[in-house]
Amino acid sequence: MNTVKTIWSGYSVSYSGMSTAQRSLGVTSSNLSNTNTEGYSRKRAVSEEVYSADGTPTGIGANVQSILRIRNQFLDLQYRQQNTQTGYSQGKSALLENLQEVVNEFNAPKGETDTGLQQTITDFFKSWTELSKDPSSASAKSSVLETANSLLGTFDEISTTLKTFRESMVDNVRDSVKDVNMLASKIAELNQQIMEAETHNVEASDLRDARDLMIDKVSAMVNVTTSDQNNGMVNVYVNGVSLVNGNRAREMEATGIGISGNLVKVQWKDLGINVSLTGGSLKAYMEEADPTGTDAVTATPHDWETTKNISALTTLTNGLNDLAATIAMAVNKIYNDPANPPVVPYSPSNDFFQPIAGTTMGLGNIKVNDTYKADYTKIRANSDGTAGNNDVAKKIGAVLNDVKDGKVFECDGITMTLGTFYSSVISWIGTAGDTAKAEANTQSGLLTQLDGQRKDVSSVSQDEEMSTMLTYQHAYSASARVMNVVDTLVAGLIADLGGR
Repeated sequence: MNTVKTIWSGYSVSYSGMSTAQRSLGVTSSNLSNTNTEGYSRKRAVSEEVYSADGTPTGIGANVQSILRIRNQFLDLQYRQQNTQTGYSQGKSALLENLQEVVNEFNAPKGETDTGLQQTITDFFKSWTELSKDPSSASAKSSVLETANSLLGTFDEISTTLKTFRESMVDNVRDSVKDVNMLASKIAELNQQIMEAETHNVEASDLRDARDLMIDKVSAMVNVTTSDQNNGMVNVYVNGVSLVNGNRAREMEATGIGISGNLVKVQWKDLGINVSLTGGSLKAYMEEADPTGTDAVTATPHDWETTKNISALTTLTNGLNDLAATIAMAVNKIYNDPANPPVVPYSPSNDFFQPIAGTTMGLGNIKVNDTYKADYTKIRANSDGTAGNNDVAKKIGAVLNDVKDGKVFECDGITMTLGTFYSSVISWIGTAGDTAKAEANTQSGLLTQLDGQRKDVSSVSQDEEMSTMLTYQHAYSASARVMNVVDTLVAGLIADLGGR
């Protein structure tokens, strides 16, 4: 009896050794084949001694207890928190980088473009200075009309571009909501697959990797937290509200069209309440899609505040709106000033600039008086019609940098000339863009550092895996030799018994 037991133990030990080594080799092979797979975590086969039903070691071999996924949950938490901040800062930086080009000052070195806003402003006031040199010159008056149309054309183009940016932010909100919903649905599906697999003792590490990758992607768009469940599922929350609960995903929806009175909002579809966002690219898009805070310029000087709004798009719109409207009103004040009676009685209909619609001029809502567009020779260079008088043209030409009449702007409460105000707008957009870019780079650097720490833990090292593979190959060979020895002994025993 003892002989049979010894033989059986020999077979069991060698067979379990070969089986354990073979399964461990499969895990190692999987690691090597997924070296460059996004989100893959290296695995390790965990072996244990075979125990009897009462928990007593049997001494007859080992088996693979589980497949261990090498991953650090604390680093995952830190990575997702940083990913949320990075998504927000990158969303802001990308917009500001585009906004820097709106004023056409960053496309070419100074003096190499005649289409920039500053150049068209300079040309417009310069044309009035030229008219002041010869107040009756038809060609000079034609130049005034031409440069005025060029200036307004530049402002109109800027207005259209800013509106396009705003619309793109609304589109980004809608696209991000769709992406979050899609990822949430996939996470819920993976939760179900993981639970079913592990309930039937099927290894599900790859499914867990895929789920973690989906959660990482969601964290770039919205602020998320997670909670592991005993059944293998993971619940995902956005500021306390479940985005994924087991195998069910809650949907977000984007409502509104992004205009005053119908703002774009992100709500929980089934709850009818706004999603509370504290970070992520979706929050950045939401802030820039909101036109609240856009000012109408009805009097001068209008105080442009660079720190009033969270939205960089709204702040720039206000600054350029202030610039366009104040230029128009400053020109009209000199051109048609009731305190300095012109040739014709004062009336808004005699203003040089007029609103296209309504009564308030602003970015994209200014035109040259139709009378002068139809006949530029009617443009007046003086206030009394006296031949050779150039008082109107001279004063308008001096508005750009005149320290008295030209101080019609305010920036953060500081009164300044048109030239210095425009420089302030350019300086702000440049500084804001550089700050946002630096913030995005800093956040990206921190994210890269955290990702590197995660990869140090969970990424596959080919050298290490090849070394591990050799270890398991030797273990398999050793177990096979033990089995050959047992076979030889059994064959000899049988032969001896048969000989008797």
